[in-house]
Amino acid sequence: MRYFPKLKKEQLKLLVSCNGFEFTEQKNKPWFDYTSNQIGPYYVQSMAVFSNASASQSAINAMIEYINNQEMDIDIISAGESRDWPFAFPIQNHLGKDIKMLYKDGKTSFGTFDLKDKKILHIGDLNNEGSSIRKWQKMIQEAGGTIKQALFYVDRMENGVKVLEELGIERHAIVDLDNDSWQYLMNNGFISQSMYQELIKYWEDPLKWGCEKIIKHPEPIFELIKNEKKRERGIGIFELYNKETNGKLASILGVRDFAELLLKVSINKK
Repeated sequence: MRYFPKLKKEQLKLLVSCNGFEFTEQKNKPWFDYTSNQIGPYYVQSMAVFSNASASQSAINAMIEYINNQEMDIDIISAGESRDWPFAFPIQNHLGKDIKMLYKDGKTSFGTFDLKDKKILHIGDLNNEGSSIRKWQKMIQEAGGTIKQALFYVDRMENGVKVLEELGIERHAIVDLDNDSWQYLMNNGFISQSMYQELIKYWEDPLKWGCEKIIKHPEPIFELIKNEKKRERGIGIFELYNKETNGKLASILGVRDFAELLLKVSINKK
């Protein structure tokens, strides 16, 4: 993977201008809840670049420029439902390649083209925990092919990096959210120094950051469990960090387990 700092800086600025980031400092929140049942200090929404035509064109052009500079040898493009698709379709059209659309229910797009021995590039919006790319690789392999490379618009530089290594997929990204990125945002006034320090602590050890933060600020768990749409996530967060803190989180919340936590929330709601 070659490094293209100009592309990275341009797209970082673009994401900020499209409100693609949310930080705890700006939202006056101690932490954000993630679908992985972990907590963190920021959200990133890569799809924010599709808020206007100019921004989306810039993002797509950056990915095409990266592909051309890398001189990638590609036969077929794959892309998963559904946030990968807005990034993948323009790239497919520009390169003149067939595309394999991958659906969450395990189906793939119709097409008679053979995947065997083909050089497949997966286009993704965001690399996070790696659960999606693991699923997409399995589907492609069941269809007779193998994803050799993956290009993401944004990479959170978390567990998904290790998953790609395990799967033998060469990783590429336009925006790596690493120390350089956070420092660039701080130096250009997009985030404060204190927010930068929080991001670096999280980036170095997300689980440790989460344990320390949730012990200091456990209250949002109650709000998650009160919300029917987020109750399952709230329970998942409680169970993960209660285990990682050896029961300290339950003690702080005044319960023994998640069953008592649910009961406590139910009583308080009444």
